[in-house]
This record gives sequence, structure tokens and C-alpha cells, in this order.
Amino acid sequence: MKKVVDISPENSTISGKQGFCPLSTTRAAGFFMSATIYRYRETDEGTRGWLFIDDRILHTLELPDRGNQQNISRIPAGEYRVKPYQSPTFGRCYRLDAVPRRTFILIHNGNWAGDAAKGYKTHSAGCILVGLQAGRLSNQAAVLSSRLARSVVETALDWEPSTIKII
Repeated sequence: MKKVVDISPENSTISGKQGFCPLSTTRAAGFFMSATIYRYRETDEGTRGWLFIDDRILHTLELPDRGNQQNISRIPAGEYRVKPYQSPTFGRCYRLDAVPRRTFILIHNGNWAGDAAKGYKTHSAGCILVGLQAGRLSNQAAVLSSRLARSVVETALDWEPSTIKII
């Protein structure tokens, strides 16, 4: 049975300190920065999570779990290598490598990741959307200030390869 931690997405304060990251990792010479996504709530409007990276907490939004089906499902939990990628659509972002049965899974900006077959809006075909805040847009779960959050990711990873763990 999965342990689900349901924490208000509007509150990214942990241990009483805004921006405090208990899983902080810092880059040492010759080592990759790592990041961790904790998924904490899934509905047809998307899968909410927190991205812990470089002493920061960002919000994530992914598609609901639909058995890792291409274009309609989030990717499986696991640890993945991420590499800088220049997307024709999203510009500078990061691409996850070796995702089972999937290609071109990106970490990029966007607001919605709902189940389109059920009438929800989506900016994701299986990718991970990042935001500075979690909230609602057009009465649907969303991440907000997404372009700024993508810049935080780029700065934290220094446009270098890295790893990401998704739990």
C-alpha cells in the first residue's frame, strides 16, 4: 500500500521555515546535483508534487497515472538521469533519459496536466510541469509562475546533467 501524504499545496513551509529543504543536496566538484519529487495528491486534474532542489521547494504537476501510457499518463516513480535540452516548443529545459517505454519526457513550464479524455486542460504529454506555487486556474488544479520556476531549476542544475528521483 502506498503511503500518501496530503499536505496543502498552498503551503510550502516545512518545519516552520519558508523554503527549508530537509532533503537538500549541494553540488560538490565532480558530482551531479540531484533533485527529488514527492508526489502527494492525484486526481483527474493531475498529480501534484513537490520538487526539492538546491535548498528550494517548487511545485510540480503531472498527468494522472494511466499505466504509463504515452501522452496520457505520468511516468513511473524511479530515478532518472536528466540532461539539458533545447526544446523547439519550450526553449531551455531538461529531458529525462531511460524512462521505460517513453521518450522526450521533459521538465518544462506550463500550467495544467489534467486528463484530457475527461475534459480537463493539459500542457503535458507526460512531462513534469514546475511552478513556484500550486493553485487553480479556470477551476482546475494548476502550477503558477511556471516560467520563473523553470528558471530556478535551470539555475540550480547549472545547465548540467543531473539525476532526479521521483517518489
